[in-house]
Amino acid sequence: MKTEIINVANLKCNGCANTIKKSISSIEGVSSVVVDNDEMTVSVDFSEPASKLEIVEN
Repeated sequence: MKTEIINVANLKCNGCANTIKKSISSIEGVSSVVVDNDEMTVSVDFSEPASKLEIVEN
C-alpha cells in the first residue's frame, strides 16, 4: 500500500473537499482519502490498480 499527499490549490470549502473525496474514493484500489482544508492537501492510501497519476488526473 502507498500513501501520497497531494497539494490542492484553493481548497477552501467542505463542498470542494467532499467532491474531491467522492471522486478519488471511486477509483479502484483507493482505500482511504483524507482532505485537509487548512493545509490544502489530500492524503490518499492506495494500492494497484490505482496509481498516483490516475488520482491526480481525477
